[in-house]
Amino acid sequence: MLNRTQIMLGDEIKQDLKYLSANTGKSMSELVRTLLAGAVAKEIKLNKKKLTSKSLLLKIDKYAVHGPGTPEEDMDKYIYGIKK
Repeated sequence: MLNRTQIMLGDEIKQDLKYLSANTGKSMSELVRTLLAGAVAKEIKLNKKKLTSKSLLLKIDKYAVHGPGTPEEDMDKYIYGIKK
């Protein structure tokens, strides 16, 4: 099953895709799916592990902005605005 999504491409990549599409007879969408599938498979092979939601969240967490103190100490304050 295919899922609809949107991506933003630079002018050069879009022109290259149009060129490939005209020369191969494949749609730009088909080319993007094929090229992306290859790149994702290569990345997974390089990492030698299957990407899981847990591993992705751990990667994202390093960019998180944390509030002062630990969440356990001031949870009500930050969630509900209740002061102790």
